[in-house]
Amino acid sequence: MAQISASDSVFLQNNQKANRYYLTSRQYFSQKRPDDAFAELLKAESLYRKIGNQIGLASVNESYADFYAANKMSDDALRYYEKGLLLLTSTESDSLAGELAFKIARLNYRKNDTDEAIKYFAYSISRFEKAAIKNGQAKNYVQIASIRRQQKKYIDAESIILKDALPKFRNGEDNTGRIGCFNVLAGTYQDQKRYSEAKWFYLQGNELARTIGDTSMIITSLTKLAQVKISINDYDLALRDLKEAQQLAEKTKSVRLLSDVKLAMSQLYAKMGQKKKQDLKGKLLIAG
Repeated sequence: MAQISASDSVFLQNNQKANRYYLTSRQYFSQKRPDDAFAELLKAESLYRKIGNQIGLASVNESYADFYAANKMSDDALRYYEKGLLLLTSTESDSLAGELAFKIARLNYRKNDTDEAIKYFAYSISRFEKAAIKNGQAKNYVQIASIRRQQKKYIDAESIILKDALPKFRNGEDNTGRIGCFNVLAGTYQDQKRYSEAKWFYLQGNELARTIGDTSMIITSLTKLAQVKISINDYDLALRDLKEAQQLAEKTKSVRLLSDVKLAMSQLYAKMGQKKKQDLKGKLLIAG
């Protein structure tokens, strides 16, 4: 067996030690102990820099950025994500680079900087393509389609989902990703008042969400489905969907999901109230 040189041995020892610090920091973050996590990250960062491990340094920067993103400190998060991505420019770590670029794109999208978002989504796709990660490519295409929908470029949005995103999610057997595709497609049709198509895709998403047991996606699809039914005056069916969505949302104790359901419920009651007034007015006219 070939013996490891002294310098290689030192590198391996320091790299293993840095990896332990990094993994410990992840545990502390999951335990809501950020101060301890940052202390471990600093030790990992120091060792990774000492031995010139660019990928390790990029991972450290991603951890900093993830923390800031979770705490809605977007500017700090962007700074660390971009710093991490820059470290990977000349490396073959395409998977990590693709993920960092995706996170940068998402933050820019949330800041309504769609040009920057699309630029980084496209870059993320290119790195995921090199790594042959189809799901990574597909999730970027879904985000780009969402932007095109927001820009009212409905043909582009539809094409991106059908030709780029869905086939890759199918190949990767990613049902959660497929549900995301169905929701974007349905929303695109809903915006165009193509309600039968919107209804069909929300139903597909709802059925798949039930298959994989994803409660939050079941609630979202029921809420969206109810909004379509409100638009076509199927008030009783919309109410049935919203009642189920409300029961599920109360069990999950998700404020966001419950808020979405209550908003749709208020829209439904407003429409039902208008219909009752119109029916009453019609009866009065006939009686008169």
